[in-house]
Amino acid sequence: ETSGRLQVDYFSSPATTISVFVENTRTKYLDLVRRDTDKNSGARLNYLVTHTINLGLEGRHTERTSTVSTAAYVDNRVLMSIMYQTGRLFTPTFGR
Repeated sequence: ETSGRLQVDYFSSPATTISVFVENTRTKYLDLVRRDTDKNSGARLNYLVTHTINLGLEGRHTERTSTVSTAAYVDNRVLMSIMYQTGRLFTPTFGR
């Protein structure tokens, strides 16, 4: 299996981040005469509403091509997320 991923993040403001990503994975099976290629691409928007609440919106396109015709597919998704954070799990200390 070989793969690569590229992601570009743009911080448009202290509260807003825009991310664009592409990923490609090629799988060759040793026991079978089969090769799969998976391609993922998409964009994500993160918005920090308060210091504890983060809203996210992501669109993603996933496609698999394969030498086995029943293993090939295309999948389009939209994900909306609301994340709540209470704070850091630990506070790093330096120079003790």
